[in-house]
Amino acid sequence: MAAKYFNPYTDFGYEQYKKSLVQYLEVRNVFDTAFEEGEKSGIEKVAKALKEQNIAIEIIAESTGLSQEAIQRI
Repeated sequence: MAAKYFNPYTDFGYEQYKKSLVQYLEVRNVFDTAFEEGEKSGIEKVAKALKEQNIAIEIIAESTGLSQEAIQRI
């Protein structure tokens, strides 16, 4: 007698798999958002520190990727 082909995604557990995948994607999205916000905050802190050291705004903009207008608002 031939062995039956077994597919865990259709035979059982598919709904649990989908739920775990959704949970993973939600957690990953939160992590990515937090990382991007932290990175932006860090760049702004560096720009502020450089501005306080009287570094030219053009150099700060080139180094941080921020616009000159954004640096002036800091």
